[in-house]
Amino acid sequence: MMAPELMGAALKMMGLLAVLIAGLLALLWGVRRAGAGRWGQRPRMLRVIETCPLGFKKSLTMVQVPDGVLVLGISGDRIVRLDKVDTPAGAVSPPGAGGAPPSFAAHLARLTERWRAAEGEGGPSR
Repeated sequence: MMAPELMGAALKMMGLLAVLIAGLLALLWGVRRAGAGRWGQRPRMLRVIETCPLGFKKSLTMVQVPDGVLVLGISGDRIVRLDKVDTPAGAVSPPGAGGAPPSFAAHLARLTERWRAAEGEGGPSR
């Protein structure tokens, strides 16, 4: 068994350690709450506009860069630039950013109209 003076020292050390850990956690919470993690960050120059999966570990991705948009083919072991579209800055917005998408009824009416026009020209046969 421990000597009484060692027991008191051990309890004092454990208490001080608990107070120190609680103080550090409170400081971390305060820094996060104040948003200090964002100080000194530069604005982003690259932005992923859209990604379209094609298969297992394969996708097409559009990335906005300062002088245009890159169309990238991404697979498990490589990234290939397929095309570069020159656009002025801010001309490309992510899907859903501008205006609401058309309603289902409007979309169906547009498809039906297109189908009837194609059928009148001898288009799709049954």
